[in-house]
This record gives sequence, C-alpha cells and structure tokens, in this order.
Amino acid sequence: MRIKMSRQNTLFFLVEGRTHDRSFYDRVIRNAPAMKDWRHDIRLVGDEAVGESVSSDAGGKQVAYALFTYYEEEGLLVRKSNAALSGVVFVLDRDFDHLSGMLIESPHILYTRHADVEAEVLGNGSLIEAVGAAYSLDVGTIESILGDLVNPSKCLAAIWKEWLILLHVVQKFQIYCGFHLHQGSTINDSDSAAKYGPVNHSQLESLRARVVAGLEEMGHVDCTAILEASAQEVEELIRAGREIEFLKGKWIQSFLSYWIKKHEKAYNFRGSVQQQTIVSCCMLTLDFDLPWAEHYNDRISRAIKACELQGDSFAETV
Repeated sequence: MRIKMSRQNTLFFLVEGRTHDRSFYDRVIRNAPAMKDWRHDIRLVGDEAVGESVSSDAGGKQVAYALFTYYEEEGLLVRKSNAALSGVVFVLDRDFDHLSGMLIESPHILYTRHADVEAEVLGNGSLIEAVGAAYSLDVGTIESILGDLVNPSKCLAAIWKEWLILLHVVQKFQIYCGFHLHQGSTINDSDSAAKYGPVNHSQLESLRARVVAGLEEMGHVDCTAILEASAQEVEELIRAGREIEFLKGKWIQSFLSYWIKKHEKAYNFRGSVQQQTIVSCCMLTLDFDLPWAEHYNDRISRAIKACELQGDSFAETV
C-alpha cells in the first residue's frame, strides 16, 4: 500500500464494492466520534491487491481476506512514521458468514451489521424520501403506491420464507447443492420474471431434497431436526422484525422496484429508474445519531485503539 507521509494519524479503509461502499463508509467515518483526531483514506480492496501482487481472481471478499493475511504477516496493518500512525481497516459485507462461523475476529476487520451495505442503507434510511427523490413523486403519491408495503423487507421475507429457511441451512452448514444465492428465490412462481408469486411446491420439494442430500453427504443424520431448527430461527427473525438481517440489499431494492413499477400506469409516472438510484437517494437520508450507527462507531473506535496500542510498541522512526 502506497502511503503518503503525514504528520496526522491516518486510518485507511479498504472496501469491497465500487457502487455504494465508498460513499456509505465516507459518511459513516466522518460521523464517527473516534475519528475526530484522525484523517481517513478510502480505497478499493481490488486496487490494493493488484499493487501488492495478491491474486484478485477469487472475488471481492476472498481477495480482502488474502490481502488482510498478507498485511498481518508482513506487519503492515499498523505503521508509524514522522511521529504519526497509519492503520488499515478492511470494511466488508457480513453476508451470511455469521451462520457458519466464518467471520474473522480482528480490530482491523469491520463487517456490516446487516448482510451488506445496500441492506444497511435501506434498513436505516427513509424509503419514503428515497422513493420520492428517485421517481420525482410527492409523499402522498408514494404512500398510495406503497400502500401495505410499509416494510418491504418484512413483506419480502414472508413471500420467500420457505426459500430463506433452506438458504439458512445451506449457509450454516456450507452445503454445495446448486443453490444459487445471488438469484433470490427459485421456488416462488414468476410474475414477469420477478419471483414474488406463491410457492411452487414441486420446486420447493426438489430444492429441499438437494439440501437434505447435501446434509447427508456431510454426515448429518437428523436432517429433519436441522430443517426445523432453521425454520424456527427464520420465523423468529420475522416475528421480531429483524428479517432484514437475513436479506441482501439487492433483493430488497429489486422487490421495491418491482412493486413501484406495477403502479406506473395507474399513477402516470416513469417507473423505470436504475435500482441503485433508490439506494443512493436513501443514503442521503441516513441519520448517524440513531442507534444503528453505534455498530460502526464502536468498531472504528476499537480499530483506533488497536493502532495506538501497536504504535506504542514501535521505536520512533523518521
């Protein structure tokens, strides 16, 4: 990593995504109390990996982990020069790694509270304001369009519940059974290519059989109990209003766009905008004084303390 010498302590944040990550984390960092006496620099993991000759073929998070390991082994996570410290923090999407215990515990790795940055934004910003800005609509029209869709995450989780239960099993036990995570539900009947219809029970049974076969191949005997336990966990998340913790942001924004598009003719507006526009508009409504931001404030504070502790052990360099 090329570091411009500075007399001010600097924290370098390495992000995965190009679309929303830099903008989101810039806002998070600028509002973090612990950053008051530190400057920050946000860079893309992929760019830094190329600079350090770390392979970038495996994808964003795997590249980040490889680069983290390299920096850790080479003693590059914290440096000191000109009486100033520089530290590195990898800021990554949590995805569903918490289910399988694959999260790395380190003050130099910060995971999103929800599955990814987009879910974090949509779960904590104002959807009314975001949709209004994205589609150039007034609040009254937006409220009429959204109707019962006050909470798109809860609605989507209810529609996809059976699929999410199987997803929970697949992610928790790391089963490889042709389960296409990024596509969203593959067991709900399609409506104009959007899979938000009733459950197709034939497809459900086929997918469940593949999941059970994957469990059995791994040596698990009581597959029924495993499926029931996952069903209880998913249902409890929905009951507790925490379903967004188990939804990727792009699933939510796709569902929201689908819902709005259905009302295009009735309300005479342009219903086609890029899905990422809703997230971009929603990001501008985030209030960093609300409790959700404490997740990030606490972890940034922990990273700074780790850098300062490491810095105390360094001999002064010029």
